[in-house]
Amino acid sequence: MRHHPVVSSRLSLLGVGALGLLALPGAAHALDPFTNATPMLNNPNVSSGVAMGVADLDGDGLDDIIRMHDADDLEIEYQQPDGTFSHYVWMQGLPGSSQWGMAIGDADGNGYKDIFAGGAYNGMKLLRANDMGDDFTLSTLPAPGVFVQCVNFADIDNNGTLDLFVCHDDGLSAPLSNDGSGNFTYDTGLINPVSTVPSDNSGNYGTVWTDYDDDGDLDLYIAKCRLSVNDPMDGRRLNLLFENDGNGNYTDVAEARGLRPGAQSWVMDFGDIDNDGDMDGFLVNHDMLSQLYENPGGGAPFVDITAGSGMTADLQAIDLGIQAHFEDFDNDTFIDLLVTGREGQHRLFFNNGDHTFTADLDAFPTGGLGIQSAVVGDLDADGFRDVLAGFATGYNQPSFGNPDRLFLNPGNANHWLDIRLTGVESNVEAVGARVELHGPWGIMVREVRAGEGYGVVNSFTTHFGLGAHTAIDSVVVRWPSGHVDTSNDPAVLDEQVHIIEGCPDTWYPDTDGDGHGDASAGMTACLRPQGHVADDTDCDDADGDAFPDNPEVCDGKDNDCNGELDEGIMCDPDTGGVDGSGSGSSDGNPADGSSSGLPPGTSGPDGTTAVGSSGDDAGTTDGDGDAGAADGGGQGCGCATGNLGGEGGRDRGGPAGLMVLAFGLLLGRRRRRCARA
Repeated sequence: MRHHPVVSSRLSLLGVGALGLLALPGAAHALDPFTNATPMLNNPNVSSGVAMGVADLDGDGLDDIIRMHDADDLEIEYQQPDGTFSHYVWMQGLPGSSQWGMAIGDADGNGYKDIFAGGAYNGMKLLRANDMGDDFTLSTLPAPGVFVQCVNFADIDNNGTLDLFVCHDDGLSAPLSNDGSGNFTYDTGLINPVSTVPSDNSGNYGTVWTDYDDDGDLDLYIAKCRLSVNDPMDGRRLNLLFENDGNGNYTDVAEARGLRPGAQSWVMDFGDIDNDGDMDGFLVNHDMLSQLYENPGGGAPFVDITAGSGMTADLQAIDLGIQAHFEDFDNDTFIDLLVTGREGQHRLFFNNGDHTFTADLDAFPTGGLGIQSAVVGDLDADGFRDVLAGFATGYNQPSFGNPDRLFLNPGNANHWLDIRLTGVESNVEAVGARVELHGPWGIMVREVRAGEGYGVVNSFTTHFGLGAHTAIDSVVVRWPSGHVDTSNDPAVLDEQVHIIEGCPDTWYPDTDGDGHGDASAGMTACLRPQGHVADDTDCDDADGDAFPDNPEVCDGKDNDCNGELDEGIMCDPDTGGVDGSGSGSSDGNPADGSSSGLPPGTSGPDGTTAVGSSGDDAGTTDGDGDAGAADGGGQGCGCATGNLGGEGGRDRGGPAGLMVLAFGLLLGRRRRRCARA
C-alpha cells in the first residue's frame, strides 16, 4: 500500500526565478553546481544497486522516482504538485535478491505504468499497477532462466502494445510478446538476437531501441561484453545493430554502419549532438577508450570523432563506465552527456555546439564520491533536468554508507519546452515516438524510451532547451503507427505540453486580439499557433469591438455578432447618438428631464432626488433630447435608460438618473457602450 507521511517542502533553488529572462548569447554553460536535495525525499537512506528509474507512474505529468533499496526492496517517491513527495513501499522484498535490470511501461494499457525487475536467474518479475495507480500486484513471467542485464519495453512488432526485451548475460537474450493485456509469452519470432559471428550468444549488457536511420521503425543496438574473452572477433563481444526493414525483419548491420569496434562495450546511447536531425551516438567501452560517433547521414557509416572532441583525458579518467545518457542540462539547445563509472569517477560533459565537449568535474556535490549509476528527469517541475545518483560499488553492489542522492539542477535564464505524449493507434506510452523541434537551431530530435543504458529508465517526457530563443518554427511528432502530427508556429514556451496522437484541434486567427477567432480561416494543429484561439465566433476579426455578447453601441455595426445592427437602441442618424427629438415625457414630467418635477438636487416626499437638467454637466438630455457630454456640452452616444418619452423624453429620476450620471462619466473612453432599451 502507498504511505503518505509528512514530507518536507521543496528546497529553494538558485536561478529558478530567472526562467523568464533571456539567456545571454554565449552563456551556454552558465550553471551553478547542482543542489543536494536528498532531504526532501521521504526515505533519504535508500542505497540502490545499478537499477533505478525516473518516470511519471501515475499520469499526473510529474516525474516520480523508482528505486530498489539493497537492489531488492521497491520504493517509490511520487512527486506532488506542491513540490513534496509521497511515499510507496512494496510490502516485501522482490523474490530473489539483487535485481540487476529495470524497465517501466504500461503493459496492460490501463493508464498506469508497470514495473519490471530481474536479476541473476531469480525470475522475471512484473509489478502491475492497479486501475487506481496506487498499488501493484506481483507476477512472474513465463520465460527461460535469464541473468538479467538491461531490459526494455518496446513495441517490437508495432501492434500497439509494449513487448519486453531482456538482455541475458550468459546466453541468448529473451524477447517476450505482449497480448495487449499484460500477459507475456517468450517469442523469438519478434526478433531472434543471435550473434552474427556464431557463439553461445552471451555477453548482452546494454541495449537501446532507437530509429537510428530515421526510416520510421525501431532498430536495436546491443552493447556486448564478455569478461575473459580477449579475441576482438569473438561473437560474444561483437556489438550488434539490428536494423528493421519496416516489416519486423531484423538484420545486423553494426559493422557496415561503423558501430562494431571490437571492444568490450557496456552501453550505447543515441542522440543528436549537432541538431542536424539525425542520431549520433556515444559508446562506453571497457578495454579501449569510449567513443563519440557522428552520424553523417545518408546511410553512410558513423564516424568516430572522439579524438577531436576534447573528451579524451576525462574518458580515460572514468575508465570503467557504467551509464551514458544524452540530455540538455543547461537548456542551450545542444544535448550534453552524463557518463558514470565504477571506479569513483563520473563526468558531466557540456556540449559546445561544435562537436566538442567540456567536462564539468564539480557539477554534483558528491563529496568526492564517484556516481556509479544515475537516471534523469525533471524532479522539481522547473523545466531543467535533475539527476538521481547512486553510489553502488562494482557493478551492482549497494553502498550502504553512501545512500542515493537527489541532485536538483539550479537552472539558468534559458528557455525550454517539455512534451509528454499519449498514443492512440500507437502504444499508449508512445514508446518509440520521435519528436522534432524545428527552428533557428536546426532540428532537435528526441525519442521516447522505456528502459535503456545498463538496466535503468529515464523520463519519458521529451525535453528541449531553447537557449535565448522565444519562438519555435514547428513541432513534429512521428508516431510508431506512422501517423505524423505537426504544429507550426506554436504558442508554447517554458512549459510542459501534452500531445495525444491524432490530436489536431482547429484553431482560428484572432487578428484583433479580442479572444474570438475568425471561423472562415481555421487551421488544424496539436498546439495552438501564435495569434490563434480555439473560439470561432468572431463576426469581424478586424474589429476588436465586435464579438459575441459585446454590448451594442450606436455605430451602425453588429457589435454583439447576432446579425443585427444597433438593435434595441434608437439612434439619431445625424449624431450617432440615441434619438430623443422630443422634449416631454409620457408620464407628464417636466421637459427638463427631472422625473420628480423638483429642481435638480432637491428631495421629494419619497426620498428620491432629482438628478440633472437640460444641458447640465451630469451627462443628461439637452433641449433636443440628445445626450450631453459629461463635460457640460459635447454630444455623444447617449444611453437609453428608463422609459422613453412619447417624443424622446426619458424618465431619469431616482436610480435611473444615477445611471445616466454614471454613463456620462464614461464618455472619456474610446467608445461608449449603451444598454439596450
